[in-house]
Amino acid sequence: MLPADVVDVLREFRTAEFATVARDGVPLAVPLSPMWQPAHDRLLVTTGIGLPYKAYHARRNPHVSLLFSFPTGSGLADPAAVLVQGDATVSELTTWDDELAEFWRQIFSRQPAGASPLTQPFYRYVIPWYYQRLKIYVLPRRVRWWPHLDMSAEPAGSLGEIATETSPRAELAAPNGDVDPAAYEQLARAVTRFRSLRLTVIEGSGYPASTLLTATPDPERRALRLQVPQWLDATAGPASVMSHRHDEHVWRLAGFLSRGALRRDDDGGWLFTPRTFMTLGASSPRDTVRFLRNTRRAARTHLARMSAPPPPIQWDKISAAKKDARTQHLGH
Repeated sequence: MLPADVVDVLREFRTAEFATVARDGVPLAVPLSPMWQPAHDRLLVTTGIGLPYKAYHARRNPHVSLLFSFPTGSGLADPAAVLVQGDATVSELTTWDDELAEFWRQIFSRQPAGASPLTQPFYRYVIPWYYQRLKIYVLPRRVRWWPHLDMSAEPAGSLGEIATETSPRAELAAPNGDVDPAAYEQLARAVTRFRSLRLTVIEGSGYPASTLLTATPDPERRALRLQVPQWLDATAGPASVMSHRHDEHVWRLAGFLSRGALRRDDDGGWLFTPRTFMTLGASSPRDTVRFLRNTRRAARTHLARMSAPPPPIQWDKISAAKKDARTQHLGH
C-alpha cells in the first residue's frame, strides 16, 4: 500500500510529466493532467485527438511513466516527487462517459480561467477535437518517491518491482555527428528561463523514467552537461529533456521539449546533445495559428482512420459539468 503522502501527490498534483516511447525510440515526456483512480489502483490521463501522438506511442509500446514533480496549485506544503512506471491501455475515441464526467469536473474546477471559454460556440468550431478524447489507463508496476522534490539521492521509498530486460539497449551511433546548432542555442536559452529540468531516458527495464536534475550549457560541445542521479538506470542512447510551468489555476502554461542523445563525457559525466527543440504552449500569434492548423489536421486524420462515425460531442453534459465545477469552486 502506498504511503498517504504519496497518494496525496497522485491525487492533488495538477500536472505530471507523462513519458512514452516514440516510434523512433526516443522517450518523450509532456505535461498532462492525471486523475488518480483509487478504486482501481491506477491513473487515468486523456488526450484530445488533435494531439494524439502520446496515445499512439502508448498503443505501440505500453511501457510508460508519470513523474509528479511540479506542485504548484496542489495545496501541498512540502510534497515528495513521485515516479510511477506502469503499463498503459488506450481506449477508442470517447466523448462522454462516467470517467470523462469526473475528469471534466476536475479540469473545470482546477483550471477555471482556461476552461471558461472552451464550451463557447467559437471554440466548439475551432477545436472540437478537444472533447474527442482518447483515455490512457496506467496500471503502476513500480512507484518510487523522494521527499522535498530532491531526486539527486536514492529514493526514500519504492513499491513494486520491474525486472531488467535481458536484451541490451542499443546506443545511438555517432552522437556527435548530428548536432543541430539551432536546437542547441534554443535549448541553452530555455535552460536559463526554467528553474527545473527533467531528463527522460529508457531504463534497463524497458520503461521510460524521468528525473529532476540540474544542467549547464556547454557551448564548446553544443550540449548540456547534466548531473544525472545514480539511481537512474541511464545509458548512452535516445533521451529527451523538457520543462514546464503553470500558475495556481493551471494557466499561463509554458515549457519546452528537446529530443536528442545522452552520452558519457571523457571525464565520466553526462552530456545531452539536442537534435530538435520545440516550445510547449503558444508564445505568439504565429504559434497559435500553427497549433490550430496542426491539431485540426491531426484530428481529421484520426477521424478518417475510424471505421465508424465518431460519437457526438455531448455539449450539454460538458456545459453542465463546467457549471457544477464552478458551483463547487465558489462553495469553497
